[in-house]
Amino acid sequence: MTPAERTKQALVQGWLEKAEEDLAVAEYLVSSDRPYFGAVGFHAQQGAEKYFKALLQESTGISIHEQPRGDLEPLAEPSHVVHGQGTLAAQNLRPHAGMNVQQPG
Repeated sequence: MTPAERTKQALVQGWLEKAEEDLAVAEYLVSSDRPYFGAVGFHAQQGAEKYFKALLQESTGISIHEQPRGDLEPLAEPSHVVHGQGTLAAQNLRPHAGMNVQQPG
């Protein structure tokens, strides 16, 4: 593995670890005696965004940290996200898609 590949792998792993932490917090909060729905939604969204960044990092090789804020959307074009890459990020996100969090009332 080349130094560039190791760096890319470390960046992807970092995004995945951050995403897992956010989703773990969301799951903890939703299962508490008094669910904090706003915080659950926030951490779930943050986890999804970090999985997305891991997918983009893995499939494009472009450092997400170097992109100007709000410029991630063009990287998600089908031509950039190579089919077959980013599978780990997508698989990790899938179990949380069915997370049933409802606002009261």
